[in-house]
Amino acid sequence: MTKLEEKPIINKEIFNVDVNIFELVQKVYDKNFNREKNKIGCSELPHCARKTIISRLFNIPSKTNMKMLHGKIHHSIIQEPKILSNLISSIYQQLAIKKKEINVITEKHLIYEILPGKFLEGHVDIFTDDFLFEIKTTSVPLEYSKEIVLFYYVQTNTYLKLVNLTLGFILCINLRAFQSDMTNLSNIWKKYGYIIPIHFNQELYNKTIEKAILMFKFIDQNEFHITGPEFKWECKNCSKEIKEICLKEQKKEFS
Repeated sequence: MTKLEEKPIINKEIFNVDVNIFELVQKVYDKNFNREKNKIGCSELPHCARKTIISRLFNIPSKTNMKMLHGKIHHSIIQEPKILSNLISSIYQQLAIKKKEINVITEKHLIYEILPGKFLEGHVDIFTDDFLFEIKTTSVPLEYSKEIVLFYYVQTNTYLKLVNLTLGFILCINLRAFQSDMTNLSNIWKKYGYIIPIHFNQELYNKTIEKAILMFKFIDQNEFHITGPEFKWECKNCSKEIKEICLKEQKKEFS
């Protein structure tokens, strides 16, 4: 994978805004999760293949715990019109790109067929004609911060290909970092958020598609004895239901 440059590139004062948290929470709970066997979400591509396959075969839904809720709230905050306008304008200025009219789309839906009747599905958080943004929150310990950026890179790199762009940004906030420092949402972004620019990597995209095709084949065969996670923190963060099935099957293999 390409080494990423880890440094802020915008003035974080643009995140100063008042928001209605109750409305944002309601929007989060109103959303449903699609677990169809003929679709894999682009957000699932970096994850352990076993986890993705087991979730389909046993119809285990995505986690809806407070960590995920935190993440969705921050997505909604960045997509607020005032913040979004300032963010996009700031990036265009720093890239020295002059535009008479800037087109911005949030939650751009993507669907891409990689096998007959088998699809990758995704939602680009922020999309323009020249670049896109993927908003991410993580509770993974700070010691794995460089790994988690590479983890998110897989998903964002896939989006770049599907929308035919070469430049993207990962907006990341570490949830674990501010758990003991809850002041206000603007301060959280200033202190614990960072923005990473990435460029499209064709080799990584090819490997990602190969992995997705393999996962679909395993799903069709009702089988999940496939290579596990690339990152060691994944097993610890896996849901209890998936972990129990995974460990049970591993015991059978060695009995």
